[in-house]
Amino acid sequence: MKKMKNKNRFVPLLFALLIITVVVSEVLFAKMNSYIETNGKLSLDAVDEQLQQTYDLQLDSYYSQLHLIENYLIHDSNMSLVENQQFLNSWQNELDTQILFIKENGTAITGDGTRCRLDISNPLLMDLKNNKNIAKLIPLSYRQESGSGFLMAVPCETYYIDGESYTAVGIVMDSKKLLTSSSFLVTI
Repeated sequence: MKKMKNKNRFVPLLFALLIITVVVSEVLFAKMNSYIETNGKLSLDAVDEQLQQTYDLQLDSYYSQLHLIENYLIHDSNMSLVENQQFLNSWQNELDTQILFIKENGTAITGDGTRCRLDISNPLLMDLKNNKNIAKLIPLSYRQESGSGFLMAVPCETYYIDGESYTAVGIVMDSKKLLTSSSFLVTI
């Protein structure tokens, strides 16, 4: 009988201990979820900021290169594609992009003389006319290739190539290269 009474005393104690354990576990679980949510959001914000900074630095680098090309174009009042082919090829190889010489109406010529029409909206053309740089993912179709590319362009003083006037210079990078380019990737 005595053993039975001792067992009966422990049952409420065990039951109370079980309830306390469940309550404490729920409180700790709620705090842990709150902690994970807060720190997860902070981590995502930091990654987002890092991606934005990397993107901005990369664009600034390309814009700087475009301004160097612009200075070269303005310095040479009437450039010939044939005479400057080696120079243009070295720029394109250095940047791993296609150089474009852009007219006000959106038509362009590549560094190797291929004529194309940029499929960009009127607001982007207006931005160029209003002295604003542009950076935009656009459809590409020249040299029997199609896909999409990332266009970066800067407005310029009017310059001439083989007697034709142009008002902007740009580069376009194949979007597939953007995805594989280490300069556009951020390691987390």
